Amino acid sequence: MPHHAQKRAYGALMDPEDDQPPRWLTTVQAAKWLGVGQKSVLKLVNDGRIRGYRVGDRTIRLRKSDIDEYLEQSIVEPGSLGIDGSDDPDPDA
Repeated sequence: MPHHAQKRAYGALMDPEDDQPPRWLTTVQAAKWLGVGQKSVLKLVNDGRIRGYRVGDRTIRLRKSDIDEYLEQSIVEPGSLGIDGSDDPDPDA
């Protein structure tokens, strides 16, 4: 992702004092980054799809690099959705 787009995508996650995204994210920040709810992030951690780290008794943190790795492994391959476009009345739309 280009640098300016990455900054825009992080939005509130960016530290105003630093030009880099945070290395560790809360479950709420991870949910914002992924565009899902916090419960979805917790389920991904619980299912072992994204590595979570317990800090204290109740606090969970996620490494940004672990989330990025999960996303790279989740790429949808062209043609894998089983959609052939034959139901679309206007294929150029």
